[in-house]
Amino acid sequence: MRYLLFLVLAIALYGFDHNATFVDQFDQQKKLTKEDKALIIVFDKASYYDVLDFLDTKPKDYLSRHHICFINDISGMPSSIYTLFVRPRMQKIPYPLMLVKDKVLSKTLPYKDDKITYYDLNSTKVNFIKGDELKRVLPQ
Repeated sequence: MRYLLFLVLAIALYGFDHNATFVDQFDQQKKLTKEDKALIIVFDKASYYDVLDFLDTKPKDYLSRHHICFINDISGMPSSIYTLFVRPRMQKIPYPLMLVKDKVLSKTLPYKDDKITYYDLNSTKVNFIKGDELKRVLPQ
């Protein structure tokens, strides 16, 4: 857990850590890679669905083709709700969805109420955007 906390702080303060790992919606570990160019991080249900709506207009390989990681903070969700109801729905999503389940890790991520965090790994710039701004900041 300390490693994850350090990892996120290192990303936020000093840039991209190529050893970062998360768990996806299938409980498989996923690593960030040197090829990854951006992170989309959501913290609330509305933002999550805004990103899904955007991705529904794109090809299934959109995230992998553009080297973008989609991260969903579910740390505030009760594990029983996640296991019984949310995970089965997430498993129908055709692209990797990295999950943050740890509340300590969650508190270290850049966040603003009702916003999507878009983290450009090349410039280390963080943008807080609304769902309708995804078209402006993400590649077409």
